[in-house]
Amino acid sequence: MQNGIFFSIISLFYCLLIIFIYFSKKRIGSKENKIYGILLITTLIGLLIEIFPATYAIRALLTEHYDWSILILKLILVYFIIWISIFTYYISLISLKNEEKKYHQFLQKEKLILILASVINILFIYILPLDATNNHGAACTYGMAANYVYLYSAILIIYWFILLFKNMKNILDKKYYPIFTFIGLGIIVMAIQYKYPELTLMISMQAFVVCLMYFTIENPDVQMLRELYKSKELVENSNNEKSMFLFKVTKRLKEPLKEMNRLSKEALMEDNVETIKNNLQEIKYTSNDTLALVNDVLDISELENRKISISNHKYQPSNLLKSLANITKSQLKEKPIELRFNYDQTIPTNLVGDSLRIKQILMTLLENAVKHTKEGFIEFNVNTIIKHEICRLVIVIEDSGKGIGVDQLNCLFNKPKTNNLENREIDDSMKNLAFVKTLIDLIGGTITVNSELEKGTKFTVVIDQKIPFEKETKITKAVKQYQNLYVNKDRILIVTADEKISKKLSTILKKFHLEYEVISTGQECLQKIRSEEKYNVIIMDESLPKLSSVHTFEKLKTIPNYDIPVILMIQNRDIETKDTYINIGFSDTINKTINKEEIKQILKKYI
Repeated sequence: MQNGIFFSIISLFYCLLIIFIYFSKKRIGSKENKIYGILLITTLIGLLIEIFPATYAIRALLTEHYDWSILILKLILVYFIIWISIFTYYISLISLKNEEKKYHQFLQKEKLILILASVINILFIYILPLDATNNHGAACTYGMAANYVYLYSAILIIYWFILLFKNMKNILDKKYYPIFTFIGLGIIVMAIQYKYPELTLMISMQAFVVCLMYFTIENPDVQMLRELYKSKELVENSNNEKSMFLFKVTKRLKEPLKEMNRLSKEALMEDNVETIKNNLQEIKYTSNDTLALVNDVLDISELENRKISISNHKYQPSNLLKSLANITKSQLKEKPIELRFNYDQTIPTNLVGDSLRIKQILMTLLENAVKHTKEGFIEFNVNTIIKHEICRLVIVIEDSGKGIGVDQLNCLFNKPKTNNLENREIDDSMKNLAFVKTLIDLIGGTITVNSELEKGTKFTVVIDQKIPFEKETKITKAVKQYQNLYVNKDRILIVTADEKISKKLSTILKKFHLEYEVISTGQECLQKIRSEEKYNVIIMDESLPKLSSVHTFEKLKTIPNYDIPVILMIQNRDIETKDTYINIGFSDTINKTINKEEIKQILKKYI
């Protein structure tokens, strides 16, 4: 060991120099920097141990202080254990730095394992025997303690090779130069020490590797430049994203503005008050959405920091869903695509949640369906499960488009990293879906996707919304009555070929401020219901031309989701006749003489 003291002194000199330069400069506070700083200090301590206490211990081997000398020489072995453990953690850090979160958790566990292993190994070193000889000022150490250190080092070096194998694609990265240097020089040093055991070069070699790391990967100036370059790239990417975002926003603003313009023109040319009201209602919803979109653009903090706020307010889900269906229909005008829109009629009139975010989610999914479907269908189904005060919306958006491959499905909701112009269209869709996933997570929902190439894609969104508790007061009761009479007008379908009956019913229904429609045959009735026209009650004459009332009713029951009460007008009011029709399935019967009070009671019962 004495013969290697010259190399240790030289190593001490340049190690001190590197430590002075490294700690005197401003550094980035990364984990690698912290570990590298610890590695520098540990190497300095090892050199100091080898130069001073170890030199004394070698001389003491020839005296009566042999046991003290062995204890001091074991400090060298303790240093080897600590140094190689720190170096191993450093290698794991640079190898797994850019991996997923689970690897960061793995690093934390590895850190604890290495610390625990080092403590146990230090105890073993001082328990196991170590022998040393002094041959003309040169010392050789051997025994179970030394062999134990060699074994531990060999295990860690095998682990290094595993890490290198896992990162084969990054093998030429400068970060791995010190590892190759350590392995290469380590083999040379072990070969020299095997032939000349008295010549110790291992600590000097470690000092050389640590100093080499400064010039390859841990130079603060180089790291600063690298971070500046990364910051520049991030700024440029952010500016590009903002430009694309504003471009897409202006593009999206055109559609609702065109729609409002079309609806306002139709309203100006229309004489029917109900149609004008429907158009104005659509304009109101579209303008609200447009205003919300503009507010998002004008909110610079949201644009810069990507902060998204979630609000809870009362809204009408039926209006929201119909609005989305109408917008999608307008986008499909030039495409041979059928929009199948169905929503559960049991969805409560009012819900509490963030309707804007829900609309953003569904609009994005519907736009993607329109974008990636050339022909076929887009199905937009909304079902509900109501439990206590929670309404669970189960929304399915399915298309017959080009579908998504297995590779893309695995990372569908991840934010794409590529900025390749050739893949901009794919990236925009991916970014939109990543944003959808973020919104759904924020409002506490879930989204799943099933897809097959060239066969289509099916998204299922599940969102829980609160059902508001509305305490009925005199004012709310009056408002509800007003809405029932003038706003939420119920529709009644009258099926009769008798003009006298239709006129009498029309007069009574007008007094009750109810909407009605008169048709004369069962075939017309079936056509109306099959075309999904909405009615609250059907009043049907017992005597119909061509198709009888009973046959018409039987065919009505075969229509999917049919649940409209049918009141039959009969000539004979005896109990047997009424029971016969009730058993067939008619909801109720009334007399053909048309009594106002009887009609009022029936309407109260079924509307």
